Amino acid sequence: MSRYLLLMCTFLLCSFQPQLPTTDDEALESLKATEARRLAALNARDVDTIVEIEGRSVGFGWASTAARKHEPAYFEVGIERWLGTMEHFEIELLDDDYRVVGNTGLVIGTLVRRETPIEGRPLTRRLRYSATYVLEGNRWYMVQYHRSPMPVESTF
Repeated sequence: MSRYLLLMCTFLLCSFQPQLPTTDDEALESLKATEARRLAALNARDVDTIVEIEGRSVGFGWASTAARKHEPAYFEVGIERWLGTMEHFEIELLDDDYRVVGNTGLVIGTLVRRETPIEGRPLTRRLRYSATYVLEGNRWYMVQYHRSPMPVESTF
């Protein structure tokens, strides 16, 4: 009995991996590059890059996936209008982590979002976020995004 228990414990310890294995380092690096490009595009107000990467995603609230898929210009106009309401908009990435399983990529992180509306007071928020990407060919496309404010105690 103890030999069986020892074998089971050894098997479980050897087979347990606290992080998802990534067998394709190239895919992982390209996912990181895509997310860095997306964040840089937001900071630079580069609407074309934002639409290219985010155009298929859900989770932003004001534009449905169907509208994005069938009327990409609708999403582009929405992004332009939203950025047009900001005198200042900036994202600072505080921490991030990436996983790739098959053709699915997951990004999780914490960021600081600073914005000053044209008519309004400056706002700085710390947000926890996640983004899910799909790899098609050699390009990553965001398919889902979610962000949540951090508790007031942990916000600036």
